[in-house]
Amino acid sequence: MSLMRSATVDLSVALDLAGAEPEVFDVGRSTVAVGAAAVVIIGHAADDPAAGGVWNDQEFRLRGLTPAVAASRLPGREPFAGPEPDLDRPVHLFVRVDGLAVYIGPVRHSRSAWTNGELNSCLRIDPPLSRELLDTVRPPTAAALSPGLDWLDRVRTNPGLALESFVTGWYPAQAETQPTNIAIPGSVPYPLANFYRLAEERPAILGGQNFIQPLTRLSTDIRGERLVVAIENQGCWDWSIQ
Repeated sequence: MSLMRSATVDLSVALDLAGAEPEVFDVGRSTVAVGAAAVVIIGHAADDPAAGGVWNDQEFRLRGLTPAVAASRLPGREPFAGPEPDLDRPVHLFVRVDGLAVYIGPVRHSRSAWTNGELNSCLRIDPPLSRELLDTVRPPTAAALSPGLDWLDRVRTNPGLALESFVTGWYPAQAETQPTNIAIPGSVPYPLANFYRLAEERPAILGGQNFIQPLTRLSTDIRGERLVVAIENQGCWDWSIQ
């Protein structure tokens, strides 16, 4: 069966391109069918970089946890996962839209990465998609509103409130984070104590590369004169207050 780009067919028709009795796997939000005739990928129509799908007019990302048996069937497979796949077998890409499959066309493997059984494979789309088709298979979403900048007006007059407004605006509280209710020693300056209260539901504000010390690890410097607040990631220098 020959299909033109943007043709819309039933999902079963798309899967038939793989050949008789294909192996069918789920990789993230995508369905992958590996048959004697071809590999068929049916992606999910969404504009979500973390979930995979059509990335842009020239690239599709196959992302997600991948069964070990599927790993041995795909180009760019995990090392030593199984016999080499048949790289001459065509890879047909569809995108699921409103319960049907929109045909993108043959794609070719570009590069892949594996992390803890999760695949992130890039497939090249050639020729590039038209703007109309791209908007169909990767529906544009409204840009999220950025937090306000009202906190800037308080930097000089009330820096503590400015910091709180900035943190609560840019770092939403994590619903799954449970407050530890750790008692904050009276020796901790009030602005820093308030920062730690904010960090209980927003641990990201403590940083990652260069990081603010967790409350339980606060300590003084070797002379006992300053409170060490934050540390450079290699321990070469720190921030401290007197």
